[in-house]
Amino acid sequence: MLKMILYLLVVGMMIIFSSQNLDIVTVYLVAGKPIQVPLIVIIGMSFFSGFVFAILTVIRKALKGKNKHSEGTIMEPRRNL
Repeated sequence: MLKMILYLLVVGMMIIFSSQNLDIVTVYLVAGKPIQVPLIVIIGMSFFSGFVFAILTVIRKALKGKNKHSEGTIMEPRRNL
């Protein structure tokens, strides 16, 4: 029940945030004419691109760590001869 209330609270906050960021803004692209889009679209695209970048970074690190363990690079303690 508490989980459902928390979920509804987060969704409600997102709806309020979205409704307050509907102003049209001009976005200047590197090439081409500037475009006008609602601010919430820019915020959403920024969030989504950051999320994708974070997921790809985690996947890359996981694969890199997996390769290190599969090559047998585990250090063994030194033995005095």
